[in-house]
Amino acid sequence: MYSVLAAIIRIIFSLFFFIYPFFFLDLTFEPSETSKLLLLATLTLALMVIGALKIAVGKKITVNITNYFFPLVFITSIFLLSTVLNSPNKILPLVSPSSTSTWIFLFFFYLLLTSPKLLKHKMFF
Repeated sequence: MYSVLAAIIRIIFSLFFFIYPFFFLDLTFEPSETSKLLLLATLTLALMVIGALKIAVGKKITVNITNYFFPLVFITSIFLLSTVLNSPNKILPLVSPSSTSTWIFLFFFYLLLTSPKLLKHKMFF
């Protein structure tokens, strides 16, 4: 079961890197940015669910902290604090494509990319 989940994660990452540059939906006002943010959000959510299943099956939590971890945490927290403290409309920065939501999903995507299993297989690096 554990190896099946790892294979699913590898397939999702491979598809994401191929599809992302070409992904456009004409359903929104800004098809290039909003559709890519939607793709990033849905794949991040799917990978988080599959990662939670891997943790439940393996009964082990491992986090790989690289040089980019703390700057990304800092930038994401600054964006979140700015949204909470300065924005009159709290929902708009969390939904718009080029603001806080992008940094939040980028942070989660970074955590998924730097998982020890992917680094062990050297799939993308």
